[in-house]
Order: sequence, then structure tokens, then C-alpha cells
Amino acid sequence: MYFKRVEKFRKLGYAGGASLRCVPLALRPPSYPNFRALFNETHPFEIISEITEIETIAVGRSIRDIRRLRKQYGHGRWRKMKGSALIRLRNGRIREAEIHGYEAHGIGRKEFKRKCYLD
Repeated sequence: MYFKRVEKFRKLGYAGGASLRCVPLALRPPSYPNFRALFNETHPFEIISEITEIETIAVGRSIRDIRRLRKQYGHGRWRKMKGSALIRLRNGRIREAEIHGYEAHGIGRKEFKRKCYLD
């Protein structure tokens, strides 16, 4: 679906970057999923419960990917967080897992990863 959207806005003459702001929201390439991750190649699970036992792992310059996060999502006080939640896998199984992700005030939670199963 992503490639179809890219083709649509390229046909309209938009190459990306700053000109992407002129593209209607329906035609823009999707951003990373937020709190409710979608089933796709990068997120093969869906978070179906609240994230509990939330801890901060790193803040600001202590985060390895801070440059990429700021470039992709904007400046903010970025924190790398971890917690546990119930997730639904692609095959339909529901398991409790440790979830890692990034969060910034005014930007929200981004890029969740499943690190290990807790059950």
C-alpha cells in the first residue's frame, strides 16, 4: 500500500522532502505507527493492552539513535522506554512481552519493538 501512495504523489509531481507538505494527507507515505502498532514488516504485532511497569532506559544524548529520531520526527526531549504489555502476534496468539520504544513530549510514542516474551 505504501508504494501505491508513493506512486500517486510522484505522478502529481511531488518528489518528497519539503514539497511533501503540499501533498494531501491521504496521499502521504505513512509515518511509523504510534501506540497501536499495525501489522506490517517492521511491526509484526499489535499492542492490545496498556503498557505497564514503564521504565526510562536512556534520555537525550544517551540514546544511540537520537540524530535519526530528531531528523525523522523533530526535536523534543527523547526518552528510550521499556515496559510490558499484552501483544497479538500475526498468527493470532496473545502473549505478554517486554516492549521497548521511544517517546518525546509533544511528539508521542514511536517505534515499538518486542524484546522478549515474559510468559
